Amino acid sequence: MTDILNFRRVHLMGIGGAGMSALAKLLYAHGLNVTGCDLQTPHYDLGNIPCSIGHSQNHITDLKPDALILSSAVHRNNPEVLCAQSLNIPIISRAEALSSLFNQHSGIGIAGAHGKTTTSSMTSLIFLEAAKNPTVYIGANVPDIGSNAISGTGEHFIAELDESDGTFELFHPQIAIITNADWDHVDHYPTRESVLQAFTRYADGRKQGGSLILCAEDEGASRVCEMCSKSRGGILRYGWEKNHDWGASDLEARPGGGISCTVWHNGQESGRLEQ
Repeated sequence: MTDILNFRRVHLMGIGGAGMSALAKLLYAHGLNVTGCDLQTPHYDLGNIPCSIGHSQNHITDLKPDALILSSAVHRNNPEVLCAQSLNIPIISRAEALSSLFNQHSGIGIAGAHGKTTTSSMTSLIFLEAAKNPTVYIGANVPDIGSNAISGTGEHFIAELDESDGTFELFHPQIAIITNADWDHVDHYPTRESVLQAFTRYADGRKQGGSLILCAEDEGASRVCEMCSKSRGGILRYGWEKNHDWGASDLEARPGGGISCTVWHNGQESGRLEQ
């Protein structure tokens, strides 16, 4: 796989989207000369990264990037893409570029048909509060973080991973999290079984000795647990009540926000969580 950090100048098509803007900020923080374009004004703050409105082959001929990075929304027959091809400029997908960064770290990959953004946000905040200085990639702005991306100096890289086109299989986390595994994105996955097989390959793609964390109460995630390799590393299941590796019961909403609950570990009460 191409190491994205070997390039000096990169141009991102579709830079205004949640995933592409987050990637652009991480690449910029790593010292790359980053430019981008989009069909409309970006909804996400790009800082000092220049963004042109519209697509044009002039972006390639004028900027002369070392690599062109594409959003999944950009078609390969776009004139800007075709110009890059004619000049033998490498064309890289968002997932390929992001996984190149992610796989160099102790990655925490958060996948699932639902709940990825929420889980990624909570995980990132925990690591930030614990002063672990993680790198963060999330598909939405998080108010408590103030961005959808953080370039940290710590060993951990927390990323929300998208299963919609199967590219989450490019990521090899130290900790693989699966919140659920439903039959979504039917344009890419022809059957429910094909979805479960993709999530299983993602789970088996975690680094040797890495952990798999999944929801014990989700039927799809439970099937993935049955199908995946048990030799890759430990598996932790979570859910309500105490009949899981980790569980929660007696959930109460706190006045003014937050929750409290009783935490269980392997059937034994671990204490009361106040959050």
